[in-house]
Amino acid sequence: MGEIKSTLDIVLEKTKHLTMGCEEKKNRAQEEVQKKMKGLVQKFQGQAIRLEQLKKEVNHLQTSYELDCRKVLLNEVFDRLDLNQDNGHLISMLNRLYNFDTAALEKELNHSQKEIQLLENRMTGKILQNLSEKFNLSGTAIVPNLENDEVWEKEIGEIQNKFKRMMMNQVKV
Repeated sequence: MGEIKSTLDIVLEKTKHLTMGCEEKKNRAQEEVQKKMKGLVQKFQGQAIRLEQLKKEVNHLQTSYELDCRKVLLNEVFDRLDLNQDNGHLISMLNRLYNFDTAALEKELNHSQKEIQLLENRMTGKILQNLSEKFNLSGTAIVPNLENDEVWEKEIGEIQNKFKRMMMNQVKV
């Protein structure tokens, strides 16, 4: 009786002559490290792993893939920094893991958060004034919904992008 081949066997047989180039291998390794780093930072941020475990895993990635994991980690942390939340856990991690001087990071973070607060106050005041003038509506029961305002979203996006650019320029890896 004939041999029954699995789908995997057939695929392997048909692709055995294909090889990956050096650049392709490097790109694939970079993608794998980014995915793994994203998971590790997410676990750390969610307090599923401690700093010691994170450090161990990052060192393992560093030796396994022979890539500079510091930059990948830094990019992941900067992507996760939220100007509307407390970021102390992530900033502390950078300081404790790589001895980064986080004073400049904290200064820029505070500056950007103040900028957002000023923008929120200005836009809320403008909306309340507009409602009062056009519809004669006023009082403490009126709460503007800035999250549905396109101008708000655009301005917040600009502040966040400016913050990330400043951080990447300040921290040299």
